[in-house]
Amino acid sequence: MANSDHLNQLQYGVEPWNRWRRSNSQCPELQEADLSEARLVGIDLQEADLRRVILVDADLSYANLCKVDLTDAYLVGVNLSHANLSFANLQGAILIEAKLIGTSLRGANLQGADLSDVKVDNTSFVRANLRGTNLTGVELDRVDLKRAVLK
Repeated sequence: MANSDHLNQLQYGVEPWNRWRRSNSQCPELQEADLSEARLVGIDLQEADLRRVILVDADLSYANLCKVDLTDAYLVGVNLSHANLSFANLQGAILIEAKLIGTSLRGANLQGADLSDVKVDNTSFVRANLRGTNLTGVELDRVDLKRAVLK
């Protein structure tokens, strides 16, 4: 379950949240929270625990999601354009119809994730683990797959 104090802090909006993050070293615990349709543009969620979070049609463009744990998260239709998901754990996550435009997934673990019908453009998967990832219907434009694990 998500930490209720962290969920309450998030309800004040992105700018207050980011100020709180700068003054609070505690990693956010938002696991299993339903943040569907949330507008979280530019939010700092670095190293947050977002396991099994629900982010249907949420906007996390320009978000700092470096080293977050999104294991088994439900991210259908999420906008992750220009977000930093470097070294994030997205193992088993569902990202159907997500937008990954200008996104960094450098060193991310996407093993067993479902990226069906995802729009991917100008995105880095350098050293990412894509083993067992469902890429059905994915549009790939200007993608960097250097040293990515595909099998």
